[in-house]
Amino acid sequence: MDFMDLSVVLPVNKKSYSAEIRRSQPTAMVFLIDQSGSMSETMQGLGESKATFLARAVNQTLRELVNISTRTEGIRHYLDIVLIGYGGIDGKTSSVCWQGALEGKTWVSVTELAANPFTKEEITETKKIRNQEKTETKTVKSWLTSRSVSQTPMGAAIEHATVLLSDWIAANPTSYPPTVFNFTDGAQSDCTDDELLEKAKALKNLHTSDGNILFFNCHISTQDKKAIYFPLSRTELPAGDKYAQLMYNLSSDMPASYNLGVAGVRGSDIPTSGSFSAMVYQADDTALVRMIDIGSRSQKTQIGKNK
Repeated sequence: MDFMDLSVVLPVNKKSYSAEIRRSQPTAMVFLIDQSGSMSETMQGLGESKATFLARAVNQTLRELVNISTRTEGIRHYLDIVLIGYGGIDGKTSSVCWQGALEGKTWVSVTELAANPFTKEEITETKKIRNQEKTETKTVKSWLTSRSVSQTPMGAAIEHATVLLSDWIAANPTSYPPTVFNFTDGAQSDCTDDELLEKAKALKNLHTSDGNILFFNCHISTQDKKAIYFPLSRTELPAGDKYAQLMYNLSSDMPASYNLGVAGVRGSDIPTSGSFSAMVYQADDTALVRMIDIGSRSQKTQIGKNK
């Protein structure tokens, strides 16, 4: 089946973004990771590169997804996940960037994820419980390593995700809609703005019977500027900033079910009309983490909600 036909074949449920996430009906998450040379720049106030911080944030998210999928009898297959890096040696392509035992795989279930980390690290934490300090050692698993080489083939990454998700939806037509996160620090190098928008449109047009794919975009910045969270209109973006406008046009309109969480992050009222845009612009480390939290919060609520 041609992936472009899916928007016609599958009816959208009026109660969209409400499907329970269970083992027989998992959801999917795709992480598009900018690995271009500019990701080597240092994040403001962190003393580490954008690539290093992003890898740390994604790994933390993957650990959380494992935790929320864990039940008494073990880890349940509630999610399928893929990491797609773009940049690399030739700067023209994207590739799935699992390593170690997962290398060569595309979709990885959360069960496989938990069993096959690329690295394990023992860390010691001290916590105060009832006014007494307690020290514990735990194992921290990671799957994504930082990389920053060459240019920014974002168009290739979006196309790659579209092909993978078209197949996934064909196999999971009634599931909670997949979520795609794109983390980047600059403009694409492999296509024009109009071409990039067409690629994003094809991605966003894919849907299950429960709703369209949600495409979140996070622009990572090293500059000391205020992050712009989930703008309600393009007028909230810097005047004359063409790249900000492009990011706005790339991103999904967020469903009303996300409004409460977004309004809390923004410190604003829930809109009576219009939709928040699934983007964060000029993101620092805090803003990036908050975007991931908002983008995955609904899925966490829907996982096994009746069981």
